[in-house]
Amino acid sequence: MSLQGNSRGPLGSAIGVKLDTLGDTFIRLPVGQYIPRNITATNANVTLAASTAQIAVYTAAAAGGTNIVATAVLTTLTGPTVFADRTIATATTVFTPTYDATQKAYGVYVRVTVVGAASQTCDVHIFGDAVK
Repeated sequence: MSLQGNSRGPLGSAIGVKLDTLGDTFIRLPVGQYIPRNITATNANVTLAASTAQIAVYTAAAAGGTNIVATAVLTTLTGPTVFADRTIATATTVFTPTYDATQKAYGVYVRVTVVGAASQTCDVHIFGDAVK
């Protein structure tokens, strides 16, 4: 079920993803299976127009599993009210969220693949269809 209570809508979010550190941020998905439709990056704390920061979304930590969203730069995020939708990289398929033992939850991973300047952050939201 999406956060809106129907089958399509926001599935989960990562608030304040640190873009100055290579690594993963877990997004909890409260669904049994889902079809990802798009990823939205928004709410940059500073302009990322000249940033080198890049993110991707994977089904497993450390760029493992299936790549849901290919690595993308965030230079269009020039302020907190600007957003950038990222296209789904894989052929449309039904996914089952990955269990993360540390988080004790199921979800996906936002991976910072290329770091930006110190203290750069943004929010990342995943939208799609809850299958069950």
